[in-house]
Amino acid sequence: MGEILIIDDDRFVCEVAKIGFDRWAGTGVVCAVSAAQGVRLLRDASFDLALINTMLPSWSGIALAQIAANLNTPVVLLTDHPASLDTLQQFDFPYLAKPFSVSQMLWAATRAIADVQQNMCQITASIARMRAAHASLADEIAVSRLLVADSQRRRQQDSRIAPTSVKAIAKHVLF
Repeated sequence: MGEILIIDDDRFVCEVAKIGFDRWAGTGVVCAVSAAQGVRLLRDASFDLALINTMLPSWSGIALAQIAANLNTPVVLLTDHPASLDTLQQFDFPYLAKPFSVSQMLWAATRAIADVQQNMCQITASIARMRAAHASLADEIAVSRLLVADSQRRRQQDSRIAPTSVKAIAKHVLF
């Protein structure tokens, strides 16, 4: 294995990964503790793998994964958030759930590096599926907003009916 980039705001994860990759795989590790630093490193250097936290303070790890994949860097996403884990599983992203063991990390890294093309295809397809789902959801939200607006408009029109008219209507309906 060559050099690995870890983008995670948790310095402990970076340190443990550095030790693990160095001791068991003889691999160099570069850590970025912010998304901006990670993007700079991805664009300025070549890495055999990027391990990216999905929940960074200023960016989505999935957006960073797309940048990495566009630069031909395989990716394994990291998360300890249940909702994020659900998303990664739902859209079939390559991921490692925190906390993970060094052996799990090495296995995931080896798998991603062994078949770079498959990893790139998986990242790209996962992002496409997620975007399609979000577009569908956005369409459903737009339709719901239109229905709510229409309902509110009808309610306002109904409230403008004179009370005597309501009584007259009720009399015909009830009797």
